[in-house]
Amino acid sequence: MKMLFFEMIKVIQDQITGNVRIPDFNPNKLCYDSRFAESGDVFFAIKGYKTDGNMYINNAFEKGALAVVTDAFNGITDSRIVRVKDIRKAMALMSCRFYDFPSSKMKRERCEKLKVFCEAMFVKIGLVFGLARSHQLQAYFHSILRSKISEGWPSGLRRPA
Repeated sequence: MKMLFFEMIKVIQDQITGNVRIPDFNPNKLCYDSRFAESGDVFFAIKGYKTDGNMYINNAFEKGALAVVTDAFNGITDSRIVRVKDIRKAMALMSCRFYDFPSSKMKRERCEKLKVFCEAMFVKIGLVFGLARSHQLQAYFHSILRSKISEGWPSGLRRPA
């Protein structure tokens, strides 16, 4: 799946400080280690415990990175640098967008598999998506499932004593 860089940074509009003057391009991949940067990549310059990724911005550009996202002002005035308030938050949001929100898809797939299982056991079930991560609702469904399992549902399946 190809995505334009400006589509990807829409999710961090409130994080960006300054203007983005990078020509639009299709990012190859995302990376936070300049040793693995390649042509067409987006490099995230993150300050870590042992080293500061901002020291390797030029290395990433030399290897072909087309954009760098950072939350530090390090004296480099390259127009390919996108400055943000929080680099870790920006990397998380941009990664989700770049990989098309994989967590949401996995949750949906797990729910659909559970639905198929329940229907195979002749249990009526409906799926509701888009709830605001209601822990109370999850606890409620867990309690129902636990009570059904402790009653011997589906027949023949019991928790070992």
